[in-house]
Amino acid sequence: MCLPKKLIWIFGTMLVQNVSYSLIAPFLSLKLKELGMNETQTALVFCAYAAAVIIWSPIISDKLLPKFRASRLIAVGMFMLGFANTLYGLVDFMPLSLTVWYCIVLRILSGMASSTVQTTCYAVGTNDFSDRKELVTGGVEVVTGLANIIGPLFAAPLYQYFGFAWCFVLCGTLFIVCSFVILVGFPTTDEMTDIDDNFESFSQEYGTET
Repeated sequence: MCLPKKLIWIFGTMLVQNVSYSLIAPFLSLKLKELGMNETQTALVFCAYAAAVIIWSPIISDKLLPKFRASRLIAVGMFMLGFANTLYGLVDFMPLSLTVWYCIVLRILSGMASSTVQTTCYAVGTNDFSDRKELVTGGVEVVTGLANIIGPLFAAPLYQYFGFAWCFVLCGTLFIVCSFVILVGFPTTDEMTDIDDNFESFSQEYGTET
């Protein structure tokens, strides 16, 4: 089965987004403990991500998606992910009194970024491929599972050889590069409409003659 180009972009984008979520999981809690945070503070840092997703996702779907092109929202979300991951590299240089709030702010930014990418991709996938919603939903679950495997495996050698700071600076830079690739290459709805219109015109012009 050959997947449409736009669907490949959606799955690839969500793979990268979920990798950004999963790569930090094995190392952040260890780092926070090393910095002297207690269990309550660590829990607040991790809960901040989910709270941001809960609050920000409806804003994306109800307020921003009707106003802005989906490819731009996805690119902005990916850039925010890269920016947040890069800033994790500065945690070592923060005094403990600021580290808790600094990490909470970064987790909120990461949650907003992830929900921007994920909500927009879901909306584009289910709207533009309304007759293949099962494929879209199943594909998203597959790439989510793959990302949860790839993320830690990708980050582990970076963490081992470069340390916490450079691991996330490098990963964040990669995500920022991906945001520009998405901005330039992600197929727009207008492009898909043009393709469908051209195919329909071709069928009407030549289909009756054969």
